Amino acid sequence: MVDHETGRPADEILCRGDLALVYGGQGMIEKYHSDFGVLPQGPGRSTILITAGVYWHTYLDTVVSSPDHQRTIRDRKVDK
Repeated sequence: MVDHETGRPADEILCRGDLALVYGGQGMIEKYHSDFGVLPQGPGRSTILITAGVYWHTYLDTVVSSPDHQRTIRDRKVDK
């Protein structure tokens, strides 16, 4: 995968940021599921949208209790 504006590989761009959000199918999910700097999303996985100007604290309980958030926490357990 290549960023079409810069010609640089997308993986290089993703690993330089603090947090990246990527969209794709199951292959994309599997590729990035263990990388805590990348939040992979795909069909049926984007469940909550909070836009600028919204007091997000009001919705924190909803985000934390959402099935998608719980799945993300379960799937991303870190081995110590």
